[in-house]
Amino acid sequence: MLTEERGKREKFEHALAVSCPNKHCLYPHKGPSAYHKRKLGGKWGITACDNCYKNTLQKDKLYWRCLFDCDYDLCHKCVYALKDK
Repeated sequence: MLTEERGKREKFEHALAVSCPNKHCLYPHKGPSAYHKRKLGGKWGITACDNCYKNTLQKDKLYWRCLFDCDYDLCHKCVYALKDK
């Protein structure tokens, strides 16, 4: 089962091919991140896209984030704009 999940993750990472500056793959995310809950407590409404600087990404239906503590987020529009480059 673990090997199957790893295979799915590798296919996803290859298909998306967009990463944070530390070369970690970005994953779909919604709602406030654990990082922002820890860092800001209840005042977590300021997640911004690190490309276009759109604020309050967690209010979007979907945005993309590094799962490591890089604090790197992209809006849905920027992920696909950067993917095509």
